[in-house]
Formats: sequence, C-alpha cells, structure tokens
Amino acid sequence: MRLRAPYKSRQPALSMRTWLVFGTLMCLPGRAAAEVGCIDLSETMKKVHTALYEVMLDEATQFAQDAQDGLLCQDEPVNPLVLANIFQLDGALHTFQGENAEAREAFATAVSISPNQGLDPILGEDAAKLYESVRAEALKRIPGTLEVHFSGEAWVDGRMIASGEVLEKTPGLHLLQWRNPGESMQARLLDISGAELRQVGLGLTGEAALAAANAQKKVPKLTAAAATPGRSGRSMVFGGGGMLLAGTGLLVTAKLNVQKFEELSTENHFESEEQVDSIRNRANTCAVLGIGSTAIGAGLLGVGVLGNTSAGIRIGGRW
Repeated sequence: MRLRAPYKSRQPALSMRTWLVFGTLMCLPGRAAAEVGCIDLSETMKKVHTALYEVMLDEATQFAQDAQDGLLCQDEPVNPLVLANIFQLDGALHTFQGENAEAREAFATAVSISPNQGLDPILGEDAAKLYESVRAEALKRIPGTLEVHFSGEAWVDGRMIASGEVLEKTPGLHLLQWRNPGESMQARLLDISGAELRQVGLGLTGEAALAAANAQKKVPKLTAAAATPGRSGRSMVFGGGGMLLAGTGLLVTAKLNVQKFEELSTENHFESEEQVDSIRNRANTCAVLGIGSTAIGAGLLGVGVLGNTSAGIRIGGRW
C-alpha cells in the first residue's frame, strides 16, 4: 500500500546530503549472499531511500527497522554517517505517519550518535522541527562518559577508539563494536545517561585492564605536603638519584645497541636471525627499563627534595 508523503512533489529533487549518503552506501562493501544471519546494511539502506523516493512509506519504515535490527551482527564497523542516517530516516518516517512518540525516540538516538548532524531538509519541515526540538533537549543534558578497555580494536558509533580512552558522549543509545584478536566482530548497544561514567571491559584481557586501571586510580599519590622530612626525605633523594643514574645508563646502553644494530644492518654482518632478535630485544629491553627507571627516579628525587624543603625553617636555641 502506498501512502502519500508530505512532499509537494511525488519525486522531489534529491539534496546534496542525500546524494552523499547514497554515495557512501554505494562505496560500502556488500555482504556475500552465503553469509546468513545478518542483513546487508548498505543494501537495506539503499532500499529505504528508494522506497522513500517512490513514496512507499510502509516499505521504507520496514526497511529502516530491518537496518536497526541488523546493526549488532555486522562484520565491519558501521559508517558513522549511515548509522545516524538510519535513525534520522526512521524518525522522519514516523513523523510522516503521525507517530510523534516513536519519531522522538528515533531522533533521540540519532542525536546521541551524532549531535552535530542536522536533519536533511528534504525530509520536510515537520520532521525538521521535531528533530531540532529533540536535539535542543539532548544538548541541555549533562554528557556522560564512556571508558572501554580491550585488546584488539573497538569502535563507538562507527568511530575507532583507543583502549582506556575516556569519551564524552551525549546521553542516549550508542553502538559499541569490537573485534578481539582471533575473534569475529561483536557489538552491543549502550544506553548512557547524563553524568554517568560507564566502564566496559571487553573479554578477559579487557576486564583485567579495566581492573588494573581502577586499582591504579585508587593508589594514593605522594605529594610534597605528605612527604616526611628528614631521614625519609634524604632516602628518597638518594634512592631517586640512584634510579635516575641507573635509568640514564640503561638508555645509553639501549642507544649503543641501536647504533650497533644499524651498523650491522648496513654492512650485512648479521650471521643469523637469532643475532638480529638478540640485539633488537636487548635494545628494546634497555629502553623500556631505562625510561621507567628515569621516570621513577625523577619522581622520587623531586618528592624527596620538596619534602625536605616543605618543613620550613627551624629556629632553635636555649632560652
């Protein structure tokens, strides 16, 4: 059944943004027909646009729902533009049919995914007004934060993130996709509320990294005011200085090994692959230990010096 859309023409001219979405969809790789269990997202979105262009709103609404249902089983990161467009179109389609509650829900998800992305003007004034109302409400809310730990790759709303990175997100639904080493792509929808810190560990390695990060946050930091003057301060100075010297020595050793490695590589004097690995590993180990030792040593030295000076000037004598 075809429904008359609120357009002045049954075949409106496509806007530049609509062409951009179409172009993005055309460039997305299609899923092979043998891969059952998940829809081809790019093909489904093309059907949404085609049905909308032909004013077949029932079909377009169903295709938009199919696209949402298929988000969690994609084997590649979802393009951010396409992801937001799925929910924008769904909200507009509900608006055309007078279903404002459903439209607001879809628009809210589109805004949480891409708060700076406006609605395509071709979708009509009614949809645009409702969308801007939903966006204005969302942007007034306090953002939430998301911290994800993992060992492979991960994407939030189609954008790649780093493990342990703290992201500020607009309250609402967000698509989290990840792929740990040796595993297929996985996904889930996260409903993040305002002022919330959502922490997620993906897999055993991710959960261990999250636990370690939280434990590190609970370790009290030694400040100059907390440092005890006197003997403990001198111990920190001597200990920090020693570690600083040791770290410097390790860094020098690492540099010498790197130079040796480069000279032998240039002159082709390596006798075996084991020799290559030995020199490389020695250089890397010395560099890591050297950086760590100098950092810790400098920290202890600074705390020790500040700890001794923070006691102030002592005036003594017999009266």
